[in-house]
Amino acid sequence: MAIAVTGDESVSGTYYTEGGSRYYYIETTSEGWQVGDIPDAYRGEEARLVPLSGYPCLNFSLGSFDDTRSAGPFIYTIQNSGDAVARDVRFDIEFIGAAGQTVTGTRLRVGSLGAGESTQEVVPVLPPEKSVSVKLRHSIYHDGELHTAHETDYL
Repeated sequence: MAIAVTGDESVSGTYYTEGGSRYYYIETTSEGWQVGDIPDAYRGEEARLVPLSGYPCLNFSLGSFDDTRSAGPFIYTIQNSGDAVARDVRFDIEFIGAAGQTVTGTRLRVGSLGAGESTQEVVPVLPPEKSVSVKLRHSIYHDGELHTAHETDYL
């Protein structure tokens, strides 16, 4: 992901055109990049421009998790810090085995979450046996598309 800013033909470097405007590439992963500089790996790639307004931004925090894997619920706070409604919000919690397979998990449908709104959800997920090495993956979807995901190290 990178940032793009509008500019005119007096700015040099890589840009993308949309709606008659030039959007210049700004690299954000390290220092020393100038407006319009693009890493060689991305040169010539097609870009998808996403406005920073009019878009939901879903985040979550885990309020309760016992890494000893005793049975008990997970308590999540899901927040829309964007400025648009997130529709058909779904939250998946999965324990992932060494081969990448879901060992156990659950899917929670939250519904719509307005701009600035949050919800706290208690999610019962039965952890697998302690003898099974797993990662915990949390994924948030809205409108059927993956919005964000996080995966722990092996527990």
